[in-house]
Amino acid sequence: VWDVVDFPDSLHEINAGVLSPNMNLIADYPLDWLKATSTNYDAVLFNRTLAAMPVSEFRRYLRILKTRTSYVVFNEPGKILFLDNDLDIDSIDPACPLRMSIWNTHNYRKVFEEEGYEFVHYDAVRTTHHFSAPQHFVIQGIARPIGSSASI
Repeated sequence: VWDVVDFPDSLHEINAGVLSPNMNLIADYPLDWLKATSTNYDAVLFNRTLAAMPVSEFRRYLRILKTRTSYVVFNEPGKILFLDNDLDIDSIDPACPLRMSIWNTHNYRKVFEEEGYEFVHYDAVRTTHHFSAPQHFVIQGIARPIGSSASI
């Protein structure tokens, strides 16, 4: 079963073409939903979501999820259109993401580690996605709370 939580009231209408019987659409602010529910998850997916958040909100999600999920999976843009060189994402101050357009390029590795997670997979690669410019990165990873016995 998939719980799909997002804030638009029109969530059912927006997703009408992709609904399946094992999907629960929940129109709510996801952080509020996580605070209000006692549901535990095998995995929680962020897709182009963490990059839209300030680091303080990103950390709040990780703190709540630490005891509620086995894995946090993310796929985020790292838009670096105006930089002359390749970006060393690990050199970004974890308290101060690099702001590009509407996206924050976080030091994902450091933020996850500071919140008590370890990576099962992590990479930052140039994308060939047709909406991207030559210097557009996709930052993706799978992390689990340190001490978790979960395995892929």
